[in-house]
Amino acid sequence: MNMRLLTGALIVAGTIGFVAGTGFSEDPAPDPAAAQKAMMDLMFKLAEPGEPHALLAKMEGDWDVASRAWPMGKLQESKGTCRNRMVLGGRHLYTEWAGEMFDKPHNGIGMMGYDNAKKQFHTQWYDTMSTGCYQLFGQASEDGSSISSKGTWEMTLPDGNAMKMVTRMLYTFKDADTFVMEHFSVMGDKEVREMELTYTRRKPAAKAGCCPPSGKGPGY
Repeated sequence: MNMRLLTGALIVAGTIGFVAGTGFSEDPAPDPAAAQKAMMDLMFKLAEPGEPHALLAKMEGDWDVASRAWPMGKLQESKGTCRNRMVLGGRHLYTEWAGEMFDKPHNGIGMMGYDNAKKQFHTQWYDTMSTGCYQLFGQASEDGSSISSKGTWEMTLPDGNAMKMVTRMLYTFKDADTFVMEHFSVMGDKEVREMELTYTRRKPAAKAGCCPPSGKGPGY
């Protein structure tokens, strides 16, 4: 039997089996249209922003950032700015960062969201200290006061060996105008804090008054 006849025979056999199965089964045949609608309804439901996305929205705005880092155990302090915007209909937080790192200009962009299907937060980060993508995944605390995420930082050493380090990022919401991000290296059951960023909401600049101190307006 050649391949064409064999393929035809398999199709016929499969068709006969399908007809026999549906013909003698007491269960009604599934409705493809209903199954497709149920799938689409589930997809739309999973795509709707919820309470986890409202947590991300707490970080929306323009921020002044005070940075403290401990490279080689020595404290370094610097300042930076951050602009956070909720995008894609409130589903993701987009970040633009400008500051200093190791006494050099440091810029970065990132996206943070919550996957309703996987039930976890996810973060992707890109900056001028690397050509790679830093990814983390995590959960919020039960009271919604913090978000903790873990990831793996990878780097190829000069000798060609690869180094991997588990890291953790903790966001803590202090109040409506302040939150803190702490970055840790995880070694077994121990953590070493490497960085602490304190975000303070930038107040809108005061508008210039229209009138001179005397209270008289223009033309008087």
